[in-house]
Amino acid sequence: MHRTCLCIVLTVSLGALEVVGECPWLERTLRAEWRLAPLGAVLDEVAGRGEVMQERSPGAIQLAAQAKVALVATSRQPLRQVLADLEAAAYVHLTATPQRLEVRTWREWRDARRRPVSYDLRQYGIGLDVEDRSAPLQGLGRDDSGGGGSLFSATADRAQAGPEPMSHWLTQTIRNLDQAQREEVGAVLRLLLTPEEEAALTTALEEHARGALATTRWVVTSGILDPGQALTAGVVSATVARDLASRLHPVRRLVLTALDGQKVTATDGQERTMGWDVDIVSAGMDPGVSPYRSGLTVELRPTRGNAAIELSLKLSWIEPLASATTALIAPSRRSAGEVALTAKPGDAANASVTEGYVDPGNRLVVDLPAEWAWTPTCHLAWADGRALILTAPHPSGQAVILVEALP
Repeated sequence: MHRTCLCIVLTVSLGALEVVGECPWLERTLRAEWRLAPLGAVLDEVAGRGEVMQERSPGAIQLAAQAKVALVATSRQPLRQVLADLEAAAYVHLTATPQRLEVRTWREWRDARRRPVSYDLRQYGIGLDVEDRSAPLQGLGRDDSGGGGSLFSATADRAQAGPEPMSHWLTQTIRNLDQAQREEVGAVLRLLLTPEEEAALTTALEEHARGALATTRWVVTSGILDPGQALTAGVVSATVARDLASRLHPVRRLVLTALDGQKVTATDGQERTMGWDVDIVSAGMDPGVSPYRSGLTVELRPTRGNAAIELSLKLSWIEPLASATTALIAPSRRSAGEVALTAKPGDAANASVTEGYVDPGNRLVVDLPAEWAWTPTCHLAWADGRALILTAPHPSGQAVILVEALP
C-alpha cells in the first residue's frame, strides 16, 4: 500500500526549509506538476533541477519507495519554495547545503540532534513527599485521606510536522518514573532531547513548579459577638468581614500556610491532664488519666483547580464553662457479693485472699468541667475577595468564626 501526500499549492507555504550555508541553486525555479508521482522521482527531479547531489537516509530511502506525492502549483516557483512545500507534504525533513540535498525522516532528524539533559525533579515540585501537618483536638478527628498532590500533565502543542506532542510524551515519561526509580536515582530525570523538546519540557516543568511549590495563606479569626448585634453568615465580601471582626471579643487569630493539596493545622488553646475513669486493680482503685484540650483548632486543605480553590475546612472550638462541672462519674463496677476472688489451689501467695474480699460499695467521685463545644466542617470553592463567616449560639452571645485568604 502506498501513502499519498496531497498538497495543492496556491500562494501559501506550508513548511520551512533548513538551509546550511550559501545555496544559490535554491533560487532556480520549477513548476510542480506531480500527480501521484513517486516521492523518489520527485526528489530526483528537484535535485536535477538544482544540479546538486542527493543524500538519503535509510528511513528516507524506504519512504521514497512507498510514498506518492500530489503537488500542483499554479506557476513556476523557486526551488526553496518547492522544497518547503514538499517537506510539509511528504513528512520528510530536507536540508539544503551548497553541494547537496539531504533527505531524512523527521524521526531520524530529531534523533541526530538529541543530547543528554538532566533534571532534578525536586526543584520543580515533583517527587516531593508533602507531609500533612495535624494536631488532634477533642472533637476533631484525623483524616488520613489525601496527600501532597500528584504529578502533572504538561501542555505543549506540536510546533511543526513530525515531532510528537510534548504533552503526551511528558505525561507518559513522568508516569513511568515510579517512586522506586525516583528513590534510586535521587529524583533526577535523565533524557536525550532535541533543543525544541528541551525548551518545551523546561517550560512545562517551570509552569508546574509555579503551581506545585506555590503556597496559599489563610487567616482564621474567632470571637464572641454580643447579643442583639447584626450578623450576616455565609460567604460575604471582605468589607463585611472586616466590620464584623472589629466587633468580636476576645479575638483569636490563626494564620496558616499550605502547599497545594497539603493539610495544615493550627491551634490556640491549652491542654491539661485530668482523671476521666477509674479501674479496679487488686481490689484497689487505679485512676484513668488522659489529656483534656480546650481552645480553637483549625484544619484546612486547599486544592487548586482550573478556576478556583477547593477548600476543605474543619474547626474545633471548645471552652470550659466558668464555675460549672459535669455530673459526678461513678465507675461502673460490681458491688460486693457480685464479685468474689478465690485463691488458686496451691498458690501460697493468694492464701490470704478469700471470697468476699472486695471492699463493698466503694465509689470515687470525679468532677469534670462542663464545656461548650462547636466543631463545624465545610467544603467550598473559594472565590477571591470573599470571606466565610460561621456562627453558632454561645452562652455569652454568638460565637463567630471568620475565614479569609491572605494575598
